[in-house]
Amino acid sequence: RARDAAQRDAALARLVEGIDRSSRVTEQLLDLARMDSLQAEAVLARDEPVNLAPLVARTVDGSRGLAERRRIQVRTQVEPVSVKGDSELLGVALRNVLDNALRYSPPEADVDVVATQQAGAVRLSVIDDGPGLSPEQRQHALQAFVRLGNSDEYGSGLGLSIVQRVSALLGIGFELLDAPSGRGLEARFTLTPC
Repeated sequence: RARDAAQRDAALARLVEGIDRSSRVTEQLLDLARMDSLQAEAVLARDEPVNLAPLVARTVDGSRGLAERRRIQVRTQVEPVSVKGDSELLGVALRNVLDNALRYSPPEADVDVVATQQAGAVRLSVIDDGPGLSPEQRQHALQAFVRLGNSDEYGSGLGLSIVQRVSALLGIGFELLDAPSGRGLEARFTLTPC
């Protein structure tokens, strides 16, 4: 019913944005249901070797659209290392952390995905240039349906809750820290090398 091409294009852009948002929320709800199912069935964490380099590459590639739309450069620095875990579940957790970093960083910022091995553990971190979170906000942010901070991107508040559930299922460490630069947030997984 648009009267001109500009109105039609604006309406179409809003429709596409709404569909994207609905798809992401549906995907996250399915991830949560899967976590509940795994817990209910008392499925133990799998100890398959997971090569982090291809996992990170797939995850970053899957987030390329959001990164481009927000004009954010995602940089990776991943040592060639394999960890114990489950590639699908680790991918879900990493995708949610990266998604948050992209949504809360200002346009034209940098987001770093870094994996290093030190002291018998592997640290996999997503470091953003966003506003960061206070120590009190960090604990609150891990609850389902909680959204903190100012982002012009829509979200459901499920991402970090999913990450926390995956971490518990796999028996891996997950924490939110101040970014090393002093600005932004570092979401860090502590994994066991193979």
